[in-house]
Amino acid sequence: MQLHRFKGKISELGAHISGVLSKAKVTIPTGGATKALSNLQKSVDSFQTKSMDNAIQGLGTKFEHFGIVAVTAIATLTNQAVQYGEKFLSSYVQPMKDWFG
Repeated sequence: MQLHRFKGKISELGAHISGVLSKAKVTIPTGGATKALSNLQKSVDSFQTKSMDNAIQGLGTKFEHFGIVAVTAIATLTNQAVQYGEKFLSSYVQPMKDWFG
């Protein structure tokens, strides 16, 4: 019920403002607003995301390459760690072999 009264008051206010404006012979220019909306619509229609798409695809490609480099680096480090581990163990095992040998 309150909402109905509120809508009625807004309608009365709109009618009052319209009456005051017409008595004062004031018109609200709409040509500028129409032109502005038309220009805005043209801008929206001409907006293209192709350059943004290309940039994102380029960034994705760089991340793919970075992933390949990272996997290669991890594989190399792992291989070196295994080699050093073998050398470390053989340096302790070989003297024992020689002593028992």
